[in-house]
Amino acid sequence: MSSSVVNANGATGVLAVKAPAIEDQDFYEVKHTQKGYGAYALKPIKRGTRILAEHPLLRIDQRAYFKADVEAAFAKLSPEDQKRYFELHSAHGQNPAHWPKGVDASLPAKERQRIAEEHEARISKEASIASIFRTNCMNITKGAALFYYNARFNHSCNSNAYFFWNEKIDMETIHAIKDIEAGEELTLCYIDPYQDRARRQWEFKHWGFACDCPACGDISNPESFAAKSADNRYRLSELDDMTSGFRTSPEVMLSNSRMMADMLEMVKLHLVEGFYNYALAKIYRDIGLMCEVRNDLKHAVAAISKALQVVEICCGTDCKEWAEVRDIEIRLGMKTTTLNGGVAEPKLSSESVS
Repeated sequence: MSSSVVNANGATGVLAVKAPAIEDQDFYEVKHTQKGYGAYALKPIKRGTRILAEHPLLRIDQRAYFKADVEAAFAKLSPEDQKRYFELHSAHGQNPAHWPKGVDASLPAKERQRIAEEHEARISKEASIASIFRTNCMNITKGAALFYYNARFNHSCNSNAYFFWNEKIDMETIHAIKDIEAGEELTLCYIDPYQDRARRQWEFKHWGFACDCPACGDISNPESFAAKSADNRYRLSELDDMTSGFRTSPEVMLSNSRMMADMLEMVKLHLVEGFYNYALAKIYRDIGLMCEVRNDLKHAVAAISKALQVVEICCGTDCKEWAEVRDIEIRLGMKTTTLNGGVAEPKLSSESVS
C-alpha cells in the first residue's frame, strides 16, 4: 500500500544525498516533492530485502542525556559531518501555546531539566544542534543516535519498511516488510503502532508534523480502512495489556488460561495490519515456547519457524535476535529427533509468513 504523510523532513538548505551508506545501493533515491524530502523506490523491492545499514552520524551512549551531551558529541564531528548534520530537518519554531505551560514540579530535577531543554528546542526560532537531534534521533541499546541517511525516511502508521538497531553490527538497518513498487515512497513507523489515532497525533507533534496515512483517515464510516484499523489497534493494545505481565516464562504464560488464544489473536491482527515487526516475532516465539512446555513439538517447531522468518524479514540474519530464535529452533529439532528414535522429521516448509 502506498503511504501518504505530511513530511517530517522538510529541511531547508542544499541536499546532496547519494542515499546509501553502502555506495552501490540502488534501491531508493532521496527526492523533494511538495511534501518535502523523502525516500522513493527506484525499482520493485521484495519483502525482507535489507534496504539500508548505517552507522550513526552522532550517538549518545547513555540513557539520560542532555543538551550539553549532544553539543559535546557534535563538537567531535568533522567539519564535513557537522555540515551534513545541519542538512537534516529540525522541528523547531512550534507555537508554545500548543504545549503545556509548565513542568510537573514533583518530577526529579534532572527530568525537569530534560523536559525543559526539549521544549526550548521545539519552540526556538532557529534550528539548533539540540533541535535537529531531538527531531531525528532513534533509540539504540543504551542511548540514542542520529543517522544521516535513515533520517530521510518519512513516517506512516502502516509503513512498508522497518527500522531496527542491530547491536551485533552496530548499525541501524531498514528492511522492506511489504513488497514495494518502483516509485513508491519508503516509510517507517516511528511510534508504537498499537496506539490510537489521538495518541499517535500527539506523538507526531514532537516531530512537527501531522500524519495523513490511511490509518489516520476518517473513522466516522465504520467500513473505512481507518475505522477498521482503529478497531484492530485498540484490540491489539487491549491484548498486549492483558498478556504482557505473563510473558516472563512459558510456565507463567500457561498459568493464564487465555494466553494461547490471546497470543494467536495478536498474530492474526498483526498480519491483518501488516505489522511484520520484531513484536510479531516475539509473539510467535512465545507461542512456540508454550507449545514446547506442553510437549506439543509439532506446533512448537511451526511457531518458532515463523518467528525466525519474521526476524529475518524485519531485522536480518546477522543480529543476535535471529541467533537466539535459531538456537530455540535447533533445540526443538534435537528434541524431535530424539522422540523419533534418532530420525529427523522432514524440514518444514520455508514459505514466507502469510
